[in-house]
Amino acid sequence: MASLRCPFTAAQWQELEQQALIFKHMVAAVPVPPDLLVPIRRSLAEASSISNSATAGH
Repeated sequence: MASLRCPFTAAQWQELEQQALIFKHMVAAVPVPPDLLVPIRRSLAEASSISNSATAGH
């Protein structure tokens, strides 16, 4: 029998779980705890710096 593999890496799965938790807060119309938003803000800042450095050379 073939073994089943998860289509996500451990880091991707953790991020998906965190996004689902944020979504549950939003659906319940309750404030999202700031500590849930920190990793997203960090990720956005990193993505922004990468795109800015990529376009700076053009």
